Amino acid sequence: MQTDGRWRDAQCVEREFWSGLAGAGEAEIQRVLDANRECAARLRSWLPVPPRSCLEVGAGPLGIGMIGFLSEIESRVAIDPLFPVEVRCAEPLRGHIDSLRRGISFLVASGERIPLTDESVELVVCCNVLDHVRDAGSVLEEMRRVIRPTGSLFLEVDTFSIAGLLKWHTLTKHLHAREILVRAHPYRFLERHVSALLNKHGFTVKLREGHHGLSGLIGASRVSSFLAIRQ
Repeated sequence: MQTDGRWRDAQCVEREFWSGLAGAGEAEIQRVLDANRECAARLRSWLPVPPRSCLEVGAGPLGIGMIGFLSEIESRVAIDPLFPVEVRCAEPLRGHIDSLRRGISFLVASGERIPLTDESVELVVCCNVLDHVRDAGSVLEEMRRVIRPTGSLFLEVDTFSIAGLLKWHTLTKHLHAREILVRAHPYRFLERHVSALLNKHGFTVKLREGHHGLSGLIGASRVSSFLAIRQ
């Protein structure tokens, strides 16, 4: 768990990022949408039969997240601790964003306190979020609580190699302490740290994609993807 001050600083940086994105121009907004579309495509390849209900934890204040690109799911809920932002862009991008938001119920809430009842969704998705939260263990506990028995969690998070994490703790977080790279990330993980957290908090990892061989020792950071089943 991170301290209240560390968490507030991370949220301040997140708010600055999303407020800036809202007026940053169409190219930057499209970049975020494209990243969410790619994340949704990875999930679809791992779960060819769509669930009937899905929650996205940390969807971002655009109110879209990756589930904006999963319209085949009947019931979709997104949460984020930041209030929604309105983007400033012209048509047709404006209309595209509005269409992606349709069918999504957006709630302002944190992953540590998800405002849904126990065992109420078949799938939870969480992309580029777990290293930004106040208490990663509590977020995983809450996600497990709301997933139905044998339901699924699709998790993506940036992970380091052993050398990369050592560099982060000895150099990067000190030399770049006031930059978004450090301030917005209360956590930094190895891939095995994430697997262990999932197991500790009631999930069994069924599929994983990320580091391989030497990349886990000396490679650059990369996105690690996990499909886990609620135990």
